[in-house]
Amino acid sequence: MSPAMFKRYLSQHQELDMCDDEIKIDGVTEPFFFHVIYHKEHQTFAEMIAEGHIKDFGKPDAE
Repeated sequence: MSPAMFKRYLSQHQELDMCDDEIKIDGVTEPFFFHVIYHKEHQTFAEMIAEGHIKDFGKPDAE
């Protein structure tokens, strides 16, 4: 869902406790982005999802 679609959905459904966080990952060849959409009460789970994706798909740390 694009950010514009998310905002339109919220305005049509009067959802006040929803969040849309854009996550940037510095990939091996180029950066890319994804969104995590969640209810505010599930913020801890959304952060876990974002951290897992960054760990799995981001550039390996230089050693």
